[in-house]
Amino acid sequence: ANPSAASRDSRVALSDRLISMVMRVLLGTIRPLTGICFEIVYRLFVKRRRVPPLESPLLGMSAVALADAIRRREVTSEAVVRASIDRMRLVHPIINAVVWERYEAALQDARRVDAMLDSDPDNPEWSREAKPFLGVPATVKEAFGLVGGTQSVGLWLRTSVRSERDAVCVERMKSAGCIPLCLTNVSELCMWWESHNRVNGITGNPYDSRRIAGGSSGGEGANVGAGCAPVGLGSDIGGSIRMPAFFNGVFGHKATAYMIPNAGQYPDAIAEGRYFMLSGPIVSHAEDLLPMVRLMAGPENSARLLIRPSDPRPDVKRLKIYYMEDSGDSIWCSPVEPRIRECIRQAAEHLRADLGLPVQKVQLRKLRLSPHLWSSKMKLSGEERFAVQMGGGVKLNCYLELIKWCLLRSHHTLPAIGLGLFEQFGSENLDRRLAAICDQLKAEMEELLGDDGVLLYPAHPTSAPYHHQPLTLLFNFAYTGIFNVLGLPATSIPMGLDHKGMPIGLQAVANMHNDRYTLLLAELLENKFGGWVRP
Repeated sequence: ANPSAASRDSRVALSDRLISMVMRVLLGTIRPLTGICFEIVYRLFVKRRRVPPLESPLLGMSAVALADAIRRREVTSEAVVRASIDRMRLVHPIINAVVWERYEAALQDARRVDAMLDSDPDNPEWSREAKPFLGVPATVKEAFGLVGGTQSVGLWLRTSVRSERDAVCVERMKSAGCIPLCLTNVSELCMWWESHNRVNGITGNPYDSRRIAGGSSGGEGANVGAGCAPVGLGSDIGGSIRMPAFFNGVFGHKATAYMIPNAGQYPDAIAEGRYFMLSGPIVSHAEDLLPMVRLMAGPENSARLLIRPSDPRPDVKRLKIYYMEDSGDSIWCSPVEPRIRECIRQAAEHLRADLGLPVQKVQLRKLRLSPHLWSSKMKLSGEERFAVQMGGGVKLNCYLELIKWCLLRSHHTLPAIGLGLFEQFGSENLDRRLAAICDQLKAEMEELLGDDGVLLYPAHPTSAPYHHQPLTLLFNFAYTGIFNVLGLPATSIPMGLDHKGMPIGLQAVANMHNDRYTLLLAELLENKFGGWVRP
């Protein structure tokens, strides 16, 4: 052994521990103080607004149940679509989720469905197998192409952009019978976990408009959580489906890497980024998850995932359940709130006591590095620099843009400017070392989960924070983002409300191509704990 090298390593380790201790003290002091400041300001100066109760029982039904009722002519598609449109118009002043609508065209689509069913009700083209969502209203994240719709993604330079064709997932939803009603709000360029931009404003939470709906699919989460539509289409590169689902008390699924296409959305992922980013569903009822994932994945990938209609339902008795209440001793993320820890324990206990499944608490130490692992993988993915995307293909001077923002002259949000600045720093060598640790973590998780394991894990450490508060909680998204870079399927599952009346829940994670297990678990936990709590 080299004594001088050992001494140097010892000094470095001691320095790292000292830095960690100082940061822990600083962040442990700053986070509570900023949280108190936000609490005081919003409680004193901003009135809490909630969306009103559902006006129609149709708004509380699952998409599959609605399609069956339409098929049996118990209700018309026009009546269902009109109920959704009326609901959106009612709640829009509260949550600001819709950025473009096609309400009249949607009603015409619904009338065509009703006319076809009235004229030829036994046609196999209208069957549950052919069109599982026949005549059912749906909403779409504005990042996706929808013919004639906007696709600004909150970027001022793209306010005049209109889609000339449907994205692949939109085409597949239409072919399954869905009727798109509108496009919904996102964060600027879909790269922040609050849906806020200079083009369409900020989206509020249906349970408390002072709080965030999440991002970047926040408009989808808010719309589905408010009862405006039973299903919506989002995308996820760092939790952009699962965080909005969590904050708005509904279900969301990020599939196994590469299983659901992104074609037709902007910005699209390139190179290795396509491993991290997937389109996927946000739904109010767990029974809609599987058919939505099936139609979005397409026949070939559905076969790989064993989720075709002909595939047998997974045997719940063969599942092994693992759970973690937090990511470890990470200093970068907020502590997991007690009520969220409790709901994870409750889920684990139900699966053990009521269903007889083996349950084990585990600790994967590398998960405490989640913010750094996600960031390093993204930097090495080959994705176009964010500052270049902000400039419409020309690198934006983010230092100048920050000055303009301070003078109230910028067309960009502070999180976007900050990301453009942040990406300029870092060490490629360090990123490669962290990427290697991420690969080790993936191997550990694959070994733990095997072919029949599911991990219960927080979807987020806190319920929805106040607007702009994520600026002080930068890395909390890592609870979801880590599973993007690992490529593993994950489903956000609601578990009721906390003491503030805000939705909370967990996420279920399985091994590659075992999406069917997390989707099954969503149904099991919904049956026990109630799922979506109607606002």
